[in-house]
Amino acid sequence: MIFHVTRIDKPEAEEQRNEVRASHLEWAKGRLDRIKLAANLLEDDHSSSPGSILIIEGTTKEALLKEMNEDPYVLAGIVKSIEINAVRCGIGEWLPDEMKLF
Repeated sequence: MIFHVTRIDKPEAEEQRNEVRASHLEWAKGRLDRIKLAANLLEDDHSSSPGSILIIEGTTKEALLKEMNEDPYVLAGIVKSIEINAVRCGIGEWLPDEMKLF
């Protein structure tokens, strides 16, 4: 199953995020076979990031939330909220042929 994850960071977390970034990236590397897209959200002026989004394969919403809570950013107290939604994808080169709309 494919999920969309939105993570919003606590305000003023940028310095702490930079300190933990290497550990976070190592955590993410262990999921490269399941992460379809990972991106920082940007403020309108592109000056900072209030959080991030992921498109990732998972088994259940509950299992994915448990996994997200193991991210070093979460463990460091940087993340204010996590929202996870199952999605039905239809367009994307990474999709198996049977899922593609065209």
